Amino acid sequence: MVTFQPPSGTDEAIRNISDSDLLWRIAEGRSLMAQARTLQERLEEEVIQRARARGAKAIITERYTAELEANVSYDTSRFTALLELLPEAGIKEAYIPEHRNTVTVPVKWNTQQAIKWAKKVGGTALNIIAEARMEGAPRVKLTEKGAANGSGG
Repeated sequence: MVTFQPPSGTDEAIRNISDSDLLWRIAEGRSLMAQARTLQERLEEEVIQRARARGAKAIITERYTAELEANVSYDTSRFTALLELLPEAGIKEAYIPEHRNTVTVPVKWNTQQAIKWAKKVGGTALNIIAEARMEGAPRVKLTEKGAANGSGG
């Protein structure tokens, strides 16, 4: 594998590299980031395994502390028995019984259907669609020739 070498530190250096080198550097940078993410995930898995093996919630070294964190959720369908155990004030604060609620749904358009029908109607309808179009920030979609068979340029 060829190691990624960034162009020497200036925007000018980046502006002066060839298109081919520019695209290669993007591809190489993305590949290195993916490898780094994979390595980081594997290292974090090892921290979790080691901490669990020790019955610990953290691994502490002279320089770092790695604490295990986890989101907590509850299967509230199991809470029903609390209705018999909590005082009335607790139930009022913690329990919302099933009830009907009227909700105002805001106006919404199905964009694809609106475009389809505007094309059928034409004229002003198409102008409205065109004027409503908003383009997001550009992204670079980079594909490597021969990537499917493992060869690259």
